Amino acid sequence: RATRIIKGDYRTRRVYGAMATFDDAQKVVVGLQLLQGGIIDVETMREQIDGLTDLPMIAERVDRREAITTLYAMLQNESMENPAAKAALAEIAKTPSDKIDILIKYFSPQEPQVSPQDEQMMAQLGAGGEPELHFLAGTFGRI
Repeated sequence: RATRIIKGDYRTRRVYGAMATFDDAQKVVVGLQLLQGGIIDVETMREQIDGLTDLPMIAERVDRREAITTLYAMLQNESMENPAAKAALAEIAKTPSDKIDILIKYFSPQEPQVSPQDEQMMAQLGAGGEPELHFLAGTFGRI
């Protein structure tokens, strides 16, 4: 009957080392102390806590949350002087479920606006012509 329940999955986990004999509460307390002291890293701390099984997914979620928090703080700071940032905050207040999309849209690089003079120069270069540099003639004289 046991082979039917576990379907051949006989994996076990053995833990050796300083935190092996600690219960979960002790692991958290000692782990946080070691983490704060710079003795262990966050990944090692996570590995020691029972029940945290998908560590890459946890790390991804933590990183995403940190990025969102940072972008939101930047938006709040910019809203003091930038009307577009104020509008983005107002949009977040109106629809908080769209917060991530609004932050990404606000902080994504925008397409540069091409001036009419630049368009004319690109058209001349694209047609094989020389750009008009007559304004330089008076500055540098003859070369």
